[in-house]
Amino acid sequence: ANFPTAVNTSQPKQNQQTTLKNNTLTLDMSSAVTYLVVHHHNVQLLARPTRAISTLRPGTADLVILPSHPEVRVGWDFAMTETGLTNNQALFYNLGENGTILSALQHDEDLRTQVKEWAEQQVQQGNKVAVVPYSYSSAQPLWAALQPLLPEGSAVVEESESTASFDKGWLHTPDNDCVPAPKGALCHKIEELQAFIESDRVKGVDRFIVKPVKGSAGNGIFFFSRDEAAQIYSTYTFPMGAVAVEEALNVDTKADGSVISVCLHYDADKLLVGVAEQLLDGLTYMGYLHPSPSVPAEFTQQCIEIGQNLVRKLKPSFRW
Repeated sequence: ANFPTAVNTSQPKQNQQTTLKNNTLTLDMSSAVTYLVVHHHNVQLLARPTRAISTLRPGTADLVILPSHPEVRVGWDFAMTETGLTNNQALFYNLGENGTILSALQHDEDLRTQVKEWAEQQVQQGNKVAVVPYSYSSAQPLWAALQPLLPEGSAVVEESESTASFDKGWLHTPDNDCVPAPKGALCHKIEELQAFIESDRVKGVDRFIVKPVKGSAGNGIFFFSRDEAAQIYSTYTFPMGAVAVEEALNVDTKADGSVISVCLHYDADKLLVGVAEQLLDGLTYMGYLHPSPSVPAEFTQQCIEIGQNLVRKLKPSFRW
C-alpha cells in the first residue's frame, strides 16, 4: 500500500498540478515526472529494496538504487526478464559497514557521480526528477543527501492527501466500521498517549504496544507495561511521527513460540491470492508464506471478508 501505481509520464498533461512546500513535492495523478526510487534501510536490508523494483516502469528513465547483494541481483534479473526493465534502470551500491542507502549516498563517490550523471540526462530530456522513498518516514534524510546531486526543481515525493489516512491509525478513528481492532488510540503527542493509557477504556490492561502509523516491517514498534508508562511519558519523542497505541493482545503462536501473523495483499479494490502468513524475526518482517499452513480455513475466510469490506470502503487508487 506504500507505493501507488505511477502514471505514464511520456507527455505532460494540461491539467498537471504540482505543489512544492518546504522542498516537499506533492503530485496529482496526472503529473508528468520521472521517478527515482530509493529505499530506507533500518530493519530490512534486502526485502524492501527488492520490493521497490516493482514500482519501475519499463521503457522510461525510472531508476532504482539497490544494495549490491546476490539475492537482490537475483530479484533484479528476474524483474528484467519478466517485465522488460533494462540494466540502465538500476544502480547498485556497496553494502559497506552499515549497508544503508543514506550512508552510501553521503560517502560513496562512485554512486553520487552515477546519480548526478543520470540526473543530468533527465534535464537534457526535459524530465522532472522526483525522489520516491520506500517509506515516507525516510523522505527528509534521503532528500538531504540527494538534493545536491539533482537539478533545480527536483523534490522528494510525499503521500498525497488522498492516501494519507491509509495507515494503522485509521483503525482507531470513527471512520472504521469494518475492521475489528484492539482497544487503541491514534496519538500525535504524549498527552494523548497518556490520556489513553489512563482512561477507563483500558482499565486493567497491563501491557501495551506502540506502532508508528507510517512505519513498516516492524520499524519503530515496541511494547511497554503499565509500570513502565511513566518512563514512556518522559522519554518518548515520537521519532517517526504519529503512533497507534493499543492494548497488547495474547496472540496465537506456533509450536516454536513465534507469532502467527496473517496478511492480505490487494491491488486497488481487488484482493490477491488469499491469506498469506508473514514470516517474522521478533517484530521484523522477513517474507511471506502462501498458502499459510498455520491458519485454519474458518479464520482464513473471516480474514478475506474483512479485507474485502476494507478495500470496498477505502477504495484505494494507489496514485499520486
